Amino acid sequence: MLGRFDDRMHFGAVLFPSEDATREAPGACLTADAADVEVGADGASQILAMLPGADARTQGGTPTRAGLLNAVDHLNDLDSEAPRAIVLVTDGEANCVGDDLVEYDAVVEEVVAQAQLDGVLTYVVGIDIGAAEDEEQEDEAEARDPIEDLSAIARAGGAPKEGPVAFYNVSDEAELDAALKKIAAQVVCSVEVSEAPEQDAELFVSVGGEAVPEVASCSDGDGWFYASATSIRLCGRACDAFVEEGDLSTAYDCSPEVE
Repeated sequence: MLGRFDDRMHFGAVLFPSEDATREAPGACLTADAADVEVGADGASQILAMLPGADARTQGGTPTRAGLLNAVDHLNDLDSEAPRAIVLVTDGEANCVGDDLVEYDAVVEEVVAQAQLDGVLTYVVGIDIGAAEDEEQEDEAEARDPIEDLSAIARAGGAPKEGPVAFYNVSDEAELDAALKKIAAQVVCSVEVSEAPEQDAELFVSVGGEAVPEVASCSDGDGWFYASATSIRLCGRACDAFVEEGDLSTAYDCSPEVE
């Protein structure tokens, strides 16, 4: 993903917990005070150098809230008008509140919901999330469903995957690679445009010189739709073409007022 999209976007990274985390609290919920890799032109190479290796032994809890807040604060501090997004990759439930290990931190949904209001979408990727985790709960009545919890976070973050499971649930390297590439393409295919005039005006979009039709959503096939008042999202083959060519143009057809 980093190699394919490094020339289209700037990457950064936050680890949660940090590499120095321990098995027991409070060290289990340890995170850095800022982004581990700041978003920038050389972010991809720094991330590859920073990530623990395949044989690394890591431990700790899942301080999702702290990691997300680090990411959101860093993105909000960037001096850029470019679209911003978070890809949350996790192997389980958010179970840290401050330095304490808990069953579940429901505030995570509020964090990503506020980030969406601030213009930062959150895409969620789960690593082999399933019902097996519920079997560890002694009280069946109180057992949580991690699939439902991560789906709720994905919906609150504003970038859910279509279907009842709203996040990308992957179980091997190939599925993870495919999910990350798909998410990166969606981020690239969200394009800022000028706000539409108040009067009746039609927006024309073309990619690589080919006209792209307007659609209601990506579930309707190839085309584009307004994702917000100042951005459009490309879908299907239009998105694929934009990722490959990087050439998009827009124009408004504004009819003069008749007195």
